[in-house]
Amino acid sequence: MLIIKRGLWSWFLQRITGLLLVVGMVVHFITLHFESHEPITFERVTTRLQTHAWQIFDLTLLGLVLYHGLNGLWAVLLDFAPNEKVKNYLGWFVTLFGIATFIFGFWALMAYTK
Repeated sequence: MLIIKRGLWSWFLQRITGLLLVVGMVVHFITLHFESHEPITFERVTTRLQTHAWQIFDLTLLGLVLYHGLNGLWAVLLDFAPNEKVKNYLGWFVTLFGIATFIFGFWALMAYTK
């Protein structure tokens, strides 16, 4: 019988988000830096953000970056072997920070799509 340890999903999703971030970075660089020879301007970026596909892409990239970065931070914090109470507080802080940052990123992205 396969026994799934507590950190398996965290470890697995760290690798998956890393791969997806590489793909997202390639798409981002091709689109913004190689597709057009025009300079990147505020108007070009806001025009690109008017499409739902790019809104979804940017929000997905934001979610991937946040998960990957904060999950990595969480792994580093666990290396210090905090006691259970400190671990609980740190876990809540990292989680709430990630949620708040995603909400702020969503709000900031939607402000330029009107």
